Amino acid sequence: MQIPSNLIMSSKKVRPSVWMSSWMLAWAAVSACTGAVENYNHLVIVRVLLGICEAPFYPGGETALLSC
Repeated sequence: MQIPSNLIMSSKKVRPSVWMSSWMLAWAAVSACTGAVENYNHLVIVRVLLGICEAPFYPGGETALLSC
């Protein structure tokens, strides 16, 4: 997700502040779903989704900091 995140933010279609906040909301929702896990298979699925939601933070933060 880091490479697609960089491509989307560099295309100037989405501002980094909007991009990062939308992924932050998705990350919060997936983190909340961790509490509803009932077995190991669901835990693995939720952890994979959590990793997908966390991946855009590094390039998004880097872009936001370097564009000042």
